[in-house]
Amino acid sequence: MNTPAHLLMGLAACGRPGMKSRNAAAFVGAFLPDATIIAMVLWQGWVVGRTGQQIFGTDYFTDFWQEIFAVSNSIPIFLACAAFGLLTRHRWAAAFAGAAILHVLTDIPLHAGDGHPPFWPFSDWTYMSPFSYWDVRYGAAVLAPAEFLLCAGLLVWLWRTYQSVLARVTIGSCLAIEALFVFAAEAVYGM
Repeated sequence: MNTPAHLLMGLAACGRPGMKSRNAAAFVGAFLPDATIIAMVLWQGWVVGRTGQQIFGTDYFTDFWQEIFAVSNSIPIFLACAAFGLLTRHRWAAAFAGAAILHVLTDIPLHAGDGHPPFWPFSDWTYMSPFSYWDVRYGAAVLAPAEFLLCAGLLVWLWRTYQSVLARVTIGSCLAIEALFVFAAEAVYGM
């Protein structure tokens, strides 16, 4: 899934109106599994000077980056964080971990050949999904618009749930960015 979809889902599942620290933690938790990929793209593109094709065709699959992605997509690490949050009554830590786990779980069935090992460090197993959220060869022509519709539905629900201007700007921005991803994919891949 695209990062904005994860952000909306994480906030919907793990946030609560009026609980700013919990909401921020849920938002960061939903973002963290993709943060390392975004960092890789920025580093490889802006600092190293690699093209998008080099980044996603080669660099993304190197052992160095795959090991970093494994850490930020590790369900066992996030379960430990959730346990800490529940045992110490730090609800924000549980919201952070819950949103991160939701992110990883929703990515597993949508990565055809480019997923991450969700049970690292205990296993390097990666599910080879027959579906992809971005690759038209694996159903993205249907999945990308469906993801956008999910985000639109989440926007309606979150808009009614969260009344603050900051929350609504954040929620609306997520949907706008998601729309850009879907329409850019339409232009590039002809979905």
